[in-house]
Amino acid sequence: MNGSDLARQTAQLRSDLHDLIQRMKELTEAFDARGGASQGVAEDAALIEVIDGLSDARLDLTTADRHLEAAVSHAERIDRRAADDHASTADGEPVG
Repeated sequence: MNGSDLARQTAQLRSDLHDLIQRMKELTEAFDARGGASQGVAEDAALIEVIDGLSDARLDLTTADRHLEAAVSHAERIDRRAADDHASTADGEPVG
């Protein structure tokens, strides 16, 4: 697998993470919408736990997204450098 493939896969992973974060947001909102139809103290408490858990998970995934953003940037930089080095070598210029 070359650097371009790795950079593309890293970017795809970040895109997949964005999709997951969006799905979690929608699910959290759906559970939150159920909060208006109280089914008793025990169910309300469980509902709050679900919403809190999903919200916490979304926060963690948002932090992971920042790390992936940096990883994508570095992977793209590595790919550009490799492409530049390859082009320089093809032109007969010394690399480095």
